[in-house]
Amino acid sequence: MRKYSEANILMNEQQERGFWGALLDNIIKTSHVKLKIEVPISVYHRSLVFCEDVKEKRDSDFDEGDLIDLLYEDFLIGVKSGQSVEKWYSNLQEGDRLTRPIQVYQNNQEVTPLFPTLFEKATKQKKQFACIEFELEKDWVLRGEWFLRDMEELYAGHPFTIEKVVEILYCDFIYRIQRGGVETVIDNILKRLEEDDDEDE
Repeated sequence: MRKYSEANILMNEQQERGFWGALLDNIIKTSHVKLKIEVPISVYHRSLVFCEDVKEKRDSDFDEGDLIDLLYEDFLIGVKSGQSVEKWYSNLQEGDRLTRPIQVYQNNQEVTPLFPTLFEKATKQKKQFACIEFELEKDWVLRGEWFLRDMEELYAGHPFTIEKVVEILYCDFIYRIQRGGVETVIDNILKRLEEDDDEDE
């Protein structure tokens, strides 16, 4: 089984952990995992402006990590809604607009890029991409990894990882708000955050 994120939670969960390993897993069950993605620098700068707009209206902090949290949660809601794997595979393929290799992991090692020519091009243009480090709930990442594992049954060797899914969600979101409707999106985000705050109280 290959891993579906750098965190590699699914594979670790299925390995024999023993008593102390199981105890440690229970202790850190609700912890977060750190991941990182790369997006075009233009997308990154536009996202900073958007997050600042949300921050001003919310009158409290809101950064790229918070945006990724919302986007990935929406992704999981869609997965749990029962939409077919085939449809998701098609959507992810369509949303993959980054001209660089998709990271595929096997036996804990990153394998050769799927598109060597694109990898060469991307390396030369590396400065055109920005790295975003973020955290997601461990359970959320595990659920996403299981989904990608299910996808493997129909599309063996598919190129998607959690990081790649987040990159697609992030870029697609920014591309969409660039076409308009920013105010509506911000209002929806503020409403969503307010609902989340109410649930936490």
